[in-house]
Amino acid sequence: MKVEGGYRSFTGWSSFRALEAVKNWALPPGRLSAYLVGEQGLATGARRWLVNELGVPKKAILFSGYWKIGVSN
Repeated sequence: MKVEGGYRSFTGWSSFRALEAVKNWALPPGRLSAYLVGEQGLATGARRWLVNELGVPKKAILFSGYWKIGVSN
């Protein structure tokens, strides 16, 4: 089973709100792997949640926080 989700940058959305939405996904039972990309706080927060709360091995998660709210390159 594949669970997908995505959030775009809308006024009023924050990484915290998006992360809370991710935590409410109905995930399938069994082995899980994840590909997490986006704003740094969301990607890192989602990885920590998967590892610490759901016991997903770090090797099963690919993540990249390639931008950060309020920081320009």
